[in-house]
Amino acid sequence: MSEFFQAKCSSKYDSHVTRLFIKLFCYLPIVACNDNFLYLHGGLAGGLETFEDFEKFERRYPIVNPRVSPIFDSVWSDPCSVIGNATSFGQNERDGGITTFNDNVSNEFCLRNEVRIIRGHQVYVDGVNVRPTKLLACISSMNFYGKDPINGKVVECDRVKANIRDVVHHPISFVMCYFFQLSFLLLFWFIFLMNASIFFCNYYNAIKTHLDICYSNPTEDDEKLYDRGRIEVAN
Repeated sequence: MSEFFQAKCSSKYDSHVTRLFIKLFCYLPIVACNDNFLYLHGGLAGGLETFEDFEKFERRYPIVNPRVSPIFDSVWSDPCSVIGNATSFGQNERDGGITTFNDNVSNEFCLRNEVRIIRGHQVYVDGVNVRPTKLLACISSMNFYGKDPINGKVVECDRVKANIRDVVHHPISFVMCYFFQLSFLLLFWFIFLMNASIFFCNYYNAIKTHLDICYSNPTEDDEKLYDRGRIEVAN
């Protein structure tokens, strides 16, 4: 779990909810696979050669420390940005103990296990990045961290091939969005006007009741003031 997510979760909810998320993430699978594809968030790590190596992972602790590699690298590592790099594993520019793996590592793993790798973790303006070593990366978000608009993609896989499709907002979603915003605005003003009218009605009734009581049951002081006014008018 990233520090950004923990900070957001703690600020919006509390530390207890954050701990529940951390505990939940400890039970989520690192990878998924079928006959022809391996799906993961990050990438490959040293010592991972077959699917059986992934099954040896012990998910008991949060993935926050590179010392729990290769679990850490499977979640956070990236392919080397330089195609043809001779270094199998190197230091990632993200730092924090994250590593990179070169094309030979991914190519050998894919050939050995007869699969293609589909991953995420990186942002591409085109939404997808296909490398010549059976490695495909995609991002489905269309606005990641407020960056430039992204042409989000999703990958639909069957047991034979992977189909890349654009992420498209259905037109009705915009209509519904504006409809709910307008409804909320109208509801707000309706409640505001209702409360305002109730307030002024109660205020008016209170003043009217007070005046009725004053004129229906005049006190001695009221009578004196009335007589004084009448005498002044007469003079």
